[in-house]
Amino acid sequence: MTHITHRATRNTHHAPAIRSSQFTICSLLIVHCSFFLRLFLLDAQSLWWDEAVSLHLATSTIADLLADRAAHVHPPLYFLLLKGWVALAGTSAFSVRFSSVWFNTLLVAAVYGFGRRYLDRRTGLIAALLTAISPLYVVYSQEARVYALLPLVYLALLVLVNRLTRTSHNSQFAIRNSQFSWLLLVGVEVVGLHLHYVVILAVAYANLLLLLRLRRRRRELARWLASTALVVLFCLPWAIAVFLNREAVRADVGAGDPFVEPLPLDFFVRLLWTFQWSGLAAASSLPLLQTATFVLAGLLLAALALLLTDARTRATTLRPEGSGQALRLRPRAEGPRSEGSGQALRLRP
Repeated sequence: MTHITHRATRNTHHAPAIRSSQFTICSLLIVHCSFFLRLFLLDAQSLWWDEAVSLHLATSTIADLLADRAAHVHPPLYFLLLKGWVALAGTSAFSVRFSSVWFNTLLVAAVYGFGRRYLDRRTGLIAALLTAISPLYVVYSQEARVYALLPLVYLALLVLVNRLTRTSHNSQFAIRNSQFSWLLLVGVEVVGLHLHYVVILAVAYANLLLLLRLRRRRRELARWLASTALVVLFCLPWAIAVFLNREAVRADVGAGDPFVEPLPLDFFVRLLWTFQWSGLAAASSLPLLQTATFVLAGLLLAALALLLTDARTRATTLRPEGSGQALRLRPRAEGPRSEGSGQALRLRP
C-alpha cells in the first residue's frame, strides 16, 4: 500500500510539470511561427506613400521632424523611434518594416502571458494563436507605421489597471509595488499619447476603470489624481505645440473629410467588416473574400458558443478576488485517497 501511495504521489507531482512544459513549448512555437509569418515577403512590395512619409521623417533632423508633426495629425514619438532604428539597421524596405515585425511578435507573446496570468494557460494559448494568424495584425506588422505598436500599449494599460486595483496594499512591500505601478502607468500613458492620438480612448477607458474600482479607497484615489496630473504635465508641451499649429492641423484633417462625399451606410459596414477580418482596405470589392470572412466569423461564434455551454470551461474563468488561481469544478473522485492528498488512488492488478 505504501508503494501504491508513493507511486500515486509521484505521478501527481510529475503531471503538472509535464503539462506546463507542453504549454511552454506550444507558446514558443506560436511566437516563432508568428515571427516567420510576419517576415515572409516583408520587402516584396516597395514602400507606399505613408511608409515613405515615415522614412522621410526618420531621416530628417529632429527639429524638422517635430515641426512637421506639430502641423499634422500624428504625434512624433514613433518617428523618433524609427529614426533611431534606421540609424542602426538602414533604410531598405526590409529594415524599415522590421521594427513593426518585432513589435507585433512581442504582442503575440504578451497576449499569451496576459491570458495565462488572468485566465488560464489554454485561454492564453488560443488568444496567442488567434493574434499570430490574424490577417489584420500580419498586414500592419509589415508596414513602417505605428499601428503594430499600439496594441502593446493597450495591453500594458490593462495589466497596470489590474495590478493597481486587484488587492489592498497593506504591507510596506505592497505599497512600494503600488507606487512603482502608478509610475509605470504614467509612463505608458505618456508614451501612448505621443505615439497616436487614438490612444486617448484607451487612456480614458483605463482611467474610468480605475475610478470605478478605487472609488472607496481614498489613498489610491489621491494617487490616481497625482498620476493624472503628471500625465497632463508631460503632455502639455506637445499639446501647446499642436495648438499653436491648429490651422495647419485643421487643414490636414480636412483633407480627408468623409462628409465631403458621404459613403452609403451599407458600403461602410461592408468595408469595415472585411477590413477587420482581412486587413485589406479594398477587400470589400472581392466577393470571395467577403464570403470567407463570414464563414470564419461563423466558425468562431460556434466555437464560442460551445465554450460558453461547457460547464467545466465556465468554471475555469471564475477567480476569487485577489487570487491568481482559477476555480475549477471537478468530478467527485472515486477510490481510496491517501491522507493529505487530493488525488484518488486506483489499485492496479
